[in-house]
Amino acid sequence: MKRILAGLLAVGLLAALSLAPAMAEDGADGGTAETSASVEEEALTASVVQNASTSSFLEFEDLRAVLRNNNYNVKALEANMLDLNSQDSGDIWDAVIQMDQLKTGVQAAQTEVAKALTQVEELIKAAEEGDMGAEDEAMQSLLMQKLILSSLNVTLTADTASIQSQIMTLQSQMGSIDTTLSTTKNTLNDAINQIVKGTETLYIGIVTMESSVDALQRGLDAMDRAVAIYEKQYELGMASQYDVESINYQRSSLASQMESLLFQIETSKITLEGMCGLELRGTVALGELPMPTQEELDAIDYEKDMPIGQRRNVDVLNAQEELDNDSTTPGKHTLQAAKDTFAYNFKVLCMTVEEKERLVGVAEEALSFQQRTFEITEKKYELGMISQEEYRTGESDLLAAQESVNAAQLELFTAYRNYIWARDYGLI
Repeated sequence: MKRILAGLLAVGLLAALSLAPAMAEDGADGGTAETSASVEEEALTASVVQNASTSSFLEFEDLRAVLRNNNYNVKALEANMLDLNSQDSGDIWDAVIQMDQLKTGVQAAQTEVAKALTQVEELIKAAEEGDMGAEDEAMQSLLMQKLILSSLNVTLTADTASIQSQIMTLQSQMGSIDTTLSTTKNTLNDAINQIVKGTETLYIGIVTMESSVDALQRGLDAMDRAVAIYEKQYELGMASQYDVESINYQRSSLASQMESLLFQIETSKITLEGMCGLELRGTVALGELPMPTQEELDAIDYEKDMPIGQRRNVDVLNAQEELDNDSTTPGKHTLQAAKDTFAYNFKVLCMTVEEKERLVGVAEEALSFQQRTFEITEKKYELGMISQEEYRTGESDLLAAQESVNAAQLELFTAYRNYIWARDYGLI
């Protein structure tokens, strides 16, 4: 388990170096960066930045501006962008070396994530062999860890390939300094976007883990009641010593899962604090995620939004720069391939948001039904028709239905952010 937690921490640290959301800015000069995101960041209140080093509270909407002011990886990338005008071919080779070092760091982190994922999968297999069902709180916690690790592993794999592609692009561009400078600027800007996306992803991951704490605690409470029942049955000769030991073992296992989850939350918060220039306490409080409104969801339009994000995608930008410098047939094909890749990935993102919105509706319908069911259970309990344990089970089922709605809403938020990252910053 310690190795799993170490893997999660390594993932968070990697995000601080270069992975994941939202600052791409396409502009009017040569199509490199628009200023809308910059204007938005500059409008951030001074208190957010000035108090960042001592703040115990962090809002999701402030992440980009806080990173820009407090994350030295971002500061270094921005400084490199400012220096591009004075660079020569030697400077370009330095950039290649830096990107190669970055790739090495990404690959190292990917190795740690893969190890952590393997450990989680082994724990899930062991739990299944121990007759632990998918509905058990401990199993749900393991499955959530697997989902987070699998997602991060895919991201790391994609970013390793992306960085290698960028390195090869830089090496092939030495014949044209102007083109190289433009594409390097695009690449550095994309690296900034990836840092912000990684920070946002970590923030969402922490919120997701925190949302499962109550479910695990409820499972522990249920286990405590079960332990008391089995011990009483043992006293009455209705249960064996093995039955008592078995239920106590299950309770201990669930308690261990709770401790692991709390540890992961704390270490992930330390990583987030470090990335945002906060004091390393592991206690930063996170604001609620800004869930998309129905109006925002209804405004998603593939035909209208796809060209916007496509123009901001680093692969499309760099392919266009290459084609402007050398309008050969291969260059035209490369540009069209980049556009096509973005288009079909963006289409899937739009469809995913729609599907996640539907699933929220399904979960809300299930919650409504569970609420009515619990009202009947509550009435029966008041009339003495059912036991207190049956009443508590009904109450637990109602809370579980509410948590299913919360989980569906988190998935909807994540899908919507993927759409925003693609539309506004060209990140796929």
